[in-house]
Amino acid sequence: CENYPTSPSGVVEQYIKMDYVGKGLSSSGWNVYTTWIDGPGWDTVMVVDGYKIGVAKISGNTASVAVQYKVIGLIDGYTWHGLKDKSFTDQARLEVNPTFELVKKDGRWLIKTPQFRPHVSVKVILEHLKTLLTGPADDPEQIKLENTIKIISSISKGKK
Repeated sequence: CENYPTSPSGVVEQYIKMDYVGKGLSSSGWNVYTTWIDGPGWDTVMVVDGYKIGVAKISGNTASVAVQYKVIGLIDGYTWHGLKDKSFTDQARLEVNPTFELVKKDGRWLIKTPQFRPHVSVKVILEHLKTLLTGPADDPEQIKLENTIKIISSISKGKK
């Protein structure tokens, strides 16, 4: 990559930008910024309404960058879990303000951890979910999906 970021914060920013626009919904093709080759296929997606990237703390060939996501909720399968819901797990809460750990290899900063579910914008997740509305209208999974789309749509309208 000609435009590869030179700082740990720059690497994290590019990685998060790609994730935010939905690249993490695919398990490959966006690993240029990570030490892992490809990601797992995720059944869960964190829905976010923005993020803030902190200043890198660098020590030799390692660095850490704190990130604050503005998390709205989580989709597990087709089920919605709002940030304030009891069903929003402690494990998921760890992904609201994560610290990215990076290592410098061959002159480039790469993200070592965390490798977690995609963190996607409201707009992108709504577009993605609508493409999954392919089954019969009375299918329980399709009904669950339609309800999740309605919930996220109403949340995003309430923020305008």
